Amino acid sequence: MKTNDRNEISILEESKKAKDILNTAAMEIRSLLIRQARKEKEELDKGVMHLYIGNIDNIDITIGANIKRVRKFRGMTQHQVAQLLNITFQQLQKYENGKNKISAARLYKLSAMLDCPFEYFFLEEKLDFLKKIPYRC
Repeated sequence: MKTNDRNEISILEESKKAKDILNTAAMEIRSLLIRQARKEKEELDKGVMHLYIGNIDNIDITIGANIKRVRKFRGMTQHQVAQLLNITFQQLQKYENGKNKISAARLYKLSAMLDCPFEYFFLEEKLDFLKKIPYRC
């Protein structure tokens, strides 16, 4: 055999070995990701952890839940509130579900519209204060 042929065979063998190593690593990573996803799903089902999406934090989920709670208490639809904020109802849905962060300025405007103290959107307990505040709209 010529030297060039030996070099080509050697390169092909090394290439095959590298491909096998990469395939094995990819399978291990996939298996690890599946196990992690199953574990997170179990924790979510048990209520042990909150679902994190991107850089969304628990406070975003709390604020969103409180926006929804106040809106419903005031008897307003997502469309009505979204119109007052000059956003789409889908954007309001994302705020309420905690999928998107709401700016402080928009939250302040919303608190004025719903006649609700700004700081109450940050509370994690139930918003019993709503029963005591008259609705001015």
